[in-house]
Amino acid sequence: MNAWRRPTAILVLSVTLTAAASGSGPERAARYAYATSKNIMIAPNRILGVVPGEWTVRQLQWSPDGSRLAWLMTRDSGKVSQIGLASTRVGGATRTWACVCDRIAFHGHLLVSDDPGAENAELLTYPLTGDVGRLTLSEGNWPPLVIVGASTRPDGVVLRENSEFSGGPQRMYRLSSDGRFWPLAVSSGSRPPAGAAFDHEGSRMAYIAQGHGGICNNTGTPVVVDLKSGRQLTVAPPQVAGNRRWHTRAVWFDRRGEVYASLILGPACADPRVRQVEPEVYRLRGDRWTPTGERAIRQDHGPDGRRLDVVGRVAVDAVGIVDSGALTLEPGGVRGVTAVAWSP
Repeated sequence: MNAWRRPTAILVLSVTLTAAASGSGPERAARYAYATSKNIMIAPNRILGVVPGEWTVRQLQWSPDGSRLAWLMTRDSGKVSQIGLASTRVGGATRTWACVCDRIAFHGHLLVSDDPGAENAELLTYPLTGDVGRLTLSEGNWPPLVIVGASTRPDGVVLRENSEFSGGPQRMYRLSSDGRFWPLAVSSGSRPPAGAAFDHEGSRMAYIAQGHGGICNNTGTPVVVDLKSGRQLTVAPPQVAGNRRWHTRAVWFDRRGEVYASLILGPACADPRVRQVEPEVYRLRGDRWTPTGERAIRQDHGPDGRRLDVVGRVAVDAVGIVDSGALTLEPGGVRGVTAVAWSP
């Protein structure tokens, strides 16, 4: 297999915390961060950054060693973006940058973002000290590469070609620790893969394959990818009688590597109403989804056995998911949470 070497170096949710392990643990035990409409926090009550008015934090990303936390916030319906990076040590440095980007990730110790307007396949790099740099992955007739998602492995960044406006499946690549990128797979669906999540070992990725909009056409199908072989397992949500469809809101893994999805039952295709629905949690068993009996938008499993449940109602119509509502973090009743992430 050939590789291309670089020549130069507002969401409505409620989050419920359930304890699977007793005790709070030492300072170096697993931590989680969350963002509200006002602050970026490290639980339980440390403020790491402030969210300006009209901005929404869409993504939180820990560095692999847990020493830094990065975030991506947007305003004006995502047309304007800002990146933040902070040392998690008390009194550590914090920096922010304006960007035109879709996602952020850590490539080893480097915070990177995509640059959809770039002329070559390259990423932007953001240090705690110094200037923004460019990590050129390939020159020539390459479209810009966009970040799909990233695990905490040194080779954990997954990219795709930025060809969404031409339609069709997206070619995906895996970025190695030395700056090469390898062909991984061609995504399912006719729109870019969404909602990427990674298992604890960084060996598999799950995403939502999306179709183009239309009545009962854009339901979203969960896909699981083996990041070593590129093999994909596509398992559609269960069929429902009465011309109704399940819509996929999120996919994730637990610490044992089990795959889950939150599914939302939408109205019938001819029904013009918008429904407010609590997503149902399903577990992947072989080649089918089975209900767990729980309701959540997403469940985030921490390394120490604790679990964060993001719960709430989602607006859905016959076309697809319309919107999600306001967030509450339990215990404590913190409202307005927009993003949550466990430290490695």
